[in-house]
Amino acid sequence: MTDPKVASQNEKPVSSNISHNFLTIGPDMVFAKQIQTCLNTLKTAGSTVDYKIFPAVDLPKAIEFLAKHPMHSILVQEEACSSEGPSAFYKKLKDILAKIPDNVAAPIVMVAGTCDLEKTKYFVESGFVDVLLKPLDNNLFLQKMHSYNPKIKILSESTLFTMAVNHEIEVALTLKSRTMSEYEIVISSDRSFALGEILTLRGKYFPHGQIAIVKEVKPGVKDAAGKSGPSAVRLLFVGIHPDQTQFIRKLIREDYIAAKGAA
Repeated sequence: MTDPKVASQNEKPVSSNISHNFLTIGPDMVFAKQIQTCLNTLKTAGSTVDYKIFPAVDLPKAIEFLAKHPMHSILVQEEACSSEGPSAFYKKLKDILAKIPDNVAAPIVMVAGTCDLEKTKYFVESGFVDVLLKPLDNNLFLQKMHSYNPKIKILSESTLFTMAVNHEIEVALTLKSRTMSEYEIVISSDRSFALGEILTLRGKYFPHGQIAIVKEVKPGVKDAAGKSGPSAVRLLFVGIHPDQTQFIRKLIREDYIAAKGAA
């Protein structure tokens, strides 16, 4: 089995708009190895895609990689923003990407060691599409990468949902049609939501609260009188803690077992 490749400093440019390259920015080189471990899971599942990880200790080195290689996603460690703050760092990086056609739309993700609701919301308001917490949860990381850039599939839907439940095929097929997963939820609501709106979720699955972003709104079906029904709203969990991810998985399994027993 070939491990995902950590790119060398002299890697030759790749002329392609479809990329499976991942850029990390920050001083923690161990983090790039953690991503490699996550991507190893795809190789185990049979993927033949050549994934490359470009670790940049700072923004100047990141610019070198960005100028030569199209990126699937850009993962910014919080430490990389220490001198100027996340908001200013994000704006500077976006200005750089605006001049690089292959990377102008690359999703920019914040990576932090710890994060409360207020801090998570601040990162999102600064422009980051998501907040990931260390240590990385393998399945959650892969599913998040899959959702950030749907035009570049890093794994198939069947593999995605099978891996999410440790190869329990029957449960995987059931979860595929559910409205709840460990990284997003679809709710039915009469309220009007704006794309990108930031919400704080509370309830059974989120006893301590959870920040989420509105990613998609599908209008409800109109009845005979022309009145629209509730909209389907897809919410992406942001800054979700690995322990919370495990808790959601546990509740999903319990709900599945209860539903199967009642059938």
